[in-house]
Amino acid sequence: MVVITSVGDGDWEAPGTWDIGVPTIDDQVVIAHIVTINDENAVAWKVTIDLDKALQMECVAGPTKLQFKDAAGAQFLCNGWFSMYNTSVVNTCTIYGGSATNMVEYPQFGQGVAFLDYWHIGYIYFKWDVLMYQSIYVDYSLKTRLWTFSVWGNDHKDTYIVPHGEDLVWTVEVLAEWGQHIAVQSAHHVHIEGTSDYWVKIEGTDATHKVLGALWLDGGRLTANYWKVEQFCYRIFQLGRHGGIKLTNCDLHAIENWIEGWSALPIYVENTILESDYRIFRVAGMHWIFKNCTFIDADGVMELYGGNQIDAIGDNLTGLDAIVLGEIGDLYLNWYKEITVTVNDAAGDPIQGAYVELA
Repeated sequence: MVVITSVGDGDWEAPGTWDIGVPTIDDQVVIAHIVTINDENAVAWKVTIDLDKALQMECVAGPTKLQFKDAAGAQFLCNGWFSMYNTSVVNTCTIYGGSATNMVEYPQFGQGVAFLDYWHIGYIYFKWDVLMYQSIYVDYSLKTRLWTFSVWGNDHKDTYIVPHGEDLVWTVEVLAEWGQHIAVQSAHHVHIEGTSDYWVKIEGTDATHKVLGALWLDGGRLTANYWKVEQFCYRIFQLGRHGGIKLTNCDLHAIENWIEGWSALPIYVENTILESDYRIFRVAGMHWIFKNCTFIDADGVMELYGGNQIDAIGDNLTGLDAIVLGEIGDLYLNWYKEITVTVNDAAGDPIQGAYVELA
């Protein structure tokens, strides 16, 4: 590893910015001035930003990227400032570590960061609590502590967590017996978009250090497809105020209550396994819509408060009847039969787009 240090303000790709030439993937880079990345060619093993100095990613002319080496010890050490400028849906800003095995360590906030929308990240180990007001894209696995998605004022943001060619595992590092989590607040909408081949997984550190809640929704929204929680998680959801949820094709296992809290918005769950080592439900005043789900509840009890409603659609709701019988509290249960209606013309052929009214 060669240490390369900036000798003046300038572009990363300009040889004159550095003492011994443009950094390669095997180098340790020291930012001792204001250095700007304005293309997708910046690479390094380690990057250190000195106090009162800055690394900038300027996207006005096109997308930018900083790629770290796929090797142990990769690090992004910010003692100064890290900023992004002029991002857009086309001109994105990307920072990737090498792999899920060799994540780049991002140990501290520094003097300040200026994140923007359209930031793509993957294989990064954030060792500080992150408050994210931007719409970002999580492309590959992460390791974090407390991470909060929120918004400024009446703004609205959308974050997308989407695997690319492998499972995306978001590990929440828990420093005490239990604690840290991922929070979604206000008008921030998190979209988990796994596939049947590549899932999104959220988990705690280990059996001793379990994440308190995979997601805490306090006014935020979650849409999830092919999301899995297998281990080291006390709860899947902690809800507050207007936390909205839509789950399809998920497999979610909690050690304690699967969901806890309340929400004024309906919760839609389809083709999903809801499993708890204790109780699935400990909620108040909620409206659930379940279709083709499996309920695995070790305690066999629903702990409900303040008028809850379940709309159960179809016959494939394994285990729901057992925990409904063990219900504690107020529950309104509507069980709907799913039917398929085909409208044919005079020749007996189906009419596309036809509808019927059922009285």
